[in-house]
Amino acid sequence: MKNEAIVKQVKDSYVFISYSSADRTEANGLYEKLTNRFNRLTCWMDVYDLIPDDETFQEQIIHGIRNASGFVLVDTPAAAESDYVNRELGTAESDNVPVFRYKTRQGASRSMQAVQTMLLARRIKARISRPLWASILILAMTLILMGAAVFFVSKNVTPGVVEAYNRLLPEAAADSDAQEMESGPGPSDTAPFYFEPEMIVFQEDFMAGDELNPYQFYYDIQPSCEEVEILQHDGSLVLNYPAGCSTSEYLWSCETEIHSYLLNLETIEYIGMRVRLQNSSDSREISISLSSSTSDRRRTGFGWAFSTHAAPFFRSNINLPEEDYYAYVPVEDEWHAYEIILDPDTRTIHYYMDGQLLDSYIMQYYEEWEDAPLMLLIYSTGNDMASFTKSAENQDMMLVVDRVVLGRFNK
Repeated sequence: MKNEAIVKQVKDSYVFISYSSADRTEANGLYEKLTNRFNRLTCWMDVYDLIPDDETFQEQIIHGIRNASGFVLVDTPAAAESDYVNRELGTAESDNVPVFRYKTRQGASRSMQAVQTMLLARRIKARISRPLWASILILAMTLILMGAAVFFVSKNVTPGVVEAYNRLLPEAAADSDAQEMESGPGPSDTAPFYFEPEMIVFQEDFMAGDELNPYQFYYDIQPSCEEVEILQHDGSLVLNYPAGCSTSEYLWSCETEIHSYLLNLETIEYIGMRVRLQNSSDSREISISLSSSTSDRRRTGFGWAFSTHAAPFFRSNINLPEEDYYAYVPVEDEWHAYEIILDPDTRTIHYYMDGQLLDSYIMQYYEEWEDAPLMLLIYSTGNDMASFTKSAENQDMMLVVDRVVLGRFNK
């Protein structure tokens, strides 16, 4: 009798991922990309879906292949020499399960890998299902292309069509599309990341609508100032604090926190963020860090803080006799890539800005930090009273975050 997991697979549309054990890292990466919120495919993979049951693992794998809507083969030389992979491929072919081959490309950039995975996901969806909206879209595109063909043929042979075309679309307007295409370079071009972790543990491009992804973040955002804006706009996270948010009477008003789910240093050796400090302020600070949050609202961990400067920092746990570290870097209203590399062998944190090493800090109590519960923390608060100026001199502050990536390097 089939267990619940296999019964569920019969009802749901999913693809089976086949790979050689030598390619488990690549297969895991493919699984994460195909099932993420962008591609949204359901996948069956042995390390996730095999369960202890009356059936043997081999029987579960055979059921997984035969009940799949598609079969994805991580196509490598190791897979070609694997008897297990060849048997799984033979099962898929004998049961008429559509086979899709995914060839790994050594040295390919993250963007190229993302494009390759996206195209694979589109091929799978087009092959195993074609929903009503897709059929309507294909029909609409076909009609548009047919209409365009008829129009241009008529324009070339019919003087009346030519006259109407020139009257409705004068020459000056005809160049508008070309002008729109000549827009400036985007954030990824002006501030590229200089390091690429092999394993992505966490990433956010802030592309989905006007709210943070609830599957990655939870919130503690309760600004008392109604004019505070924390939103996603044009592919970026915008944190906007008006000058009146901090006053001499209410210094800590509009304090906000945005948390990711818990992480730790055992799996993270890299933090990359692309940030634009559009308006700076000496009465407010916004930090992006890998930290823990204590009861007194003190952030302990390491990252970058932004006010009138960009500042790499390390704040020690209050129970450890370790000195804090800060550095200050002047910035202007442009995109910059801020990256942090953690070397666990030397216990050293290296801080980079636009690919240039700014400074390094040696952690004295790395063992105490290694398995501590940390989170990606975006935090804003008012400044201390000693450096606080009159409210009339305060400035609006706007920090724009294009991308945040956490990962590690395989050794």
